[in-house]
Amino acid sequence: MSLFRISAAALLLGFATPALAGRLPVVLGATEVFASDALSGVALSGFDPVAYVIEGQPVPGLAQHEAVFAGLAWRFSSAANRAAFLRRPEAFLPRAGGYDALAAAAGRLVTPDPFLFAIRQGRLYFFRTAENRRRFLDDEGAAGAAERGWNRVRARLVQS
Repeated sequence: MSLFRISAAALLLGFATPALAGRLPVVLGATEVFASDALSGVALSGFDPVAYVIEGQPVPGLAQHEAVFAGLAWRFSSAANRAAFLRRPEAFLPRAGGYDALAAAAGRLVTPDPFLFAIRQGRLYFFRTAENRRRFLDDEGAAGAAERGWNRVRARLVQS
């Protein structure tokens, strides 16, 4: 089996070969500027991005209140939340593309847990682990590091 086939299989299975490890983000083959479900194309695992910011908690979105933004389906718990998002998406979009903010600070894309989030200065951040969330909250400079890391990672994303 050729290195290409091994690498392709590794990508499909979610593993990086040593030859690719330094060049690819953890979310292998990532093309999206925002984390999303690979099969459905739904952002934030279907949770309402407005509810995180306004209500301070994850609230499941509903298909009847779905909107497409940045090539992804975003779900909202109400028509009002959908309208608020479409009026000012930058106020509700997750930072670091909705990936784990501390991993982004380190230059990696890691799929987050939608229940592990933080709001800092009105901005929404996600994390894969409770430990990453705790470290982020304990470090005043973590948000800036996440932004800088995300900008570097974003520049490396596969362009589709």
